[in-house]
Amino acid sequence: MKFLVSSSSLLKQLQNISGVLNGNNSLPILDHFLFEISENLIQVTASDLETTMVTKITVDCKEEGIIAIPAKLLLDTLKSLPDQPLTFTIDLEKKAIEIKSDYGKYKLPGQDGAEFPKTPEVESPTNLTVAGELLFNAIDKTIFASGNDDLRPVMSGVFFQLSKEDLTFVATDAHKLVKYRRTDAKASKTASFIMPKKPLNLLKNILSSVEEEVKVEFITVAKYIVQQIEGDDLGFSNELMGRIYALFREAIQIDTELHERHLIINQEKGVSAVSYTHLTLPTIYSV
Repeated sequence: MKFLVSSSSLLKQLQNISGVLNGNNSLPILDHFLFEISENLIQVTASDLETTMVTKITVDCKEEGIIAIPAKLLLDTLKSLPDQPLTFTIDLEKKAIEIKSDYGKYKLPGQDGAEFPKTPEVESPTNLTVAGELLFNAIDKTIFASGNDDLRPVMSGVFFQLSKEDLTFVATDAHKLVKYRRTDAKASKTASFIMPKKPLNLLKNILSSVEEEVKVEFITVAKYIVQQIEGDDLGFSNELMGRIYALFREAIQIDTELHERHLIINQEKGVSAVSYTHLTLPTIYSV
C-alpha cells in the first residue's frame, strides 16, 4: 500500500496532536500514531487512554489500511527533512513502513493498528456550537487558577456550567477563584462538568489558530468530543469529571450574595497599587 503526502503538512498535523502522548505509557501501542488510510484521506490518532486527539490529512492514495507507526521516530524523521513530497510504502503483513524522499529511504517498524484503543463514541450527545475564540478566551482566563494537587483532582480542572441563558466557567485551587461568564452564547440543554487541566491546555493550543465555530458534543457525566466544524480536520475527546460536580461546588463555596456586589477600579492604578503592596509583603510577614 502506498500514499503520497507533503512532509511539512504531515509534520504540522502530527505536531498538533503529539502533545497528548506520554513518556511512560502503560501500553506500548500508545507510543504510536494510529494511521487509518482510506481513499485520498488519512485519519491519524494519538491517545493516552484518557485523552484522544484525531487529525485528518488529505493525501494521494487509492488503497485502504490501518497501521500504528512509532510517534517519536516518525516525528524526528519528518523534522530532519525540508518540505517535499514523501512516498509512504506500507507492508501490512510484515508491519513495515518505508518512507522515500529526495534524500533517501527511511524504514520504520510498525504495529498492528487493531491493537490501538478505540476512540470513544458519543451516543445521542448534547450539542453546543460556539465561536472558537470564545472557548479559547474562557480557557485562557480560567485555567491559571486551577490547582496542581493530584490528591485534589476536583480542583485540577475548569468547571463548565452550560445553560439556556449563558455559559459559565469556574476554576479554583482553594486560594484563588475565577468565574468567567458569557451571555452571548448558550446551550440547548442545561449541563455541567469539570474538564481536566491537561486536555484543556491541549485544546487551548488548538483553538488559538481556529477562527471559525467549533462544535462541542458531550454526554453529562460521561464523555465529550470537540471538533472543528468547518474543515473538520481536527478532533479531540476526553473523559469528564462530571460525577464530582457537587464536591466542586462545595470546594469553591460561592456566596450568591457576593455576585450582587461590584467594584470598578482604574486598571493602571490598580496594577500599580498591587505591585507596590506585593513588595512590602515579606516585611509584613516577618513582623
